[in-house]
Amino acid sequence: MGMFDYVKITDYRAFSRKDRKLLKTLDGFQTKDFECMMWNIEIRGRRVYWSQEEYETVPKEERPYPDGEGLLGFCGMLRKVNTTWYRQKGNKIFVFYTSDREDKYWYEWEVLVVNGKIKKVKNVSHPISS
Repeated sequence: MGMFDYVKITDYRAFSRKDRKLLKTLDGFQTKDFECMMWNIEIRGRRVYWSQEEYETVPKEERPYPDGEGLLGFCGMLRKVNTTWYRQKGNKIFVFYTSDREDKYWYEWEVLVVNGKIKKVKNVSHPISS
């Protein structure tokens, strides 16, 4: 399975009217076409942005389980201290996707970015075969 990046749409202008309506009913979009570091990717109109977070180590005494054994001891060991957003520049093709709550339909879009702007979006969604 592996890691992925999250995709959020905050401005739907790059999509057809039909897709806008559909996209607003779905959530949990992912892509594996960026760095697969669990970054946040945002589609804002005809631009694509991604965020990088900076974390710091939480002192042991401030963690929820400071004396926890094994994995429990790692809980709460990092906290986010800064988020920086970057705009996608140049050319890129990426795909983002999700499924419906019943896992009966696969929703997927291919996005073409040229010179930093979304030029084309293609809906390639399909039923999930059993």
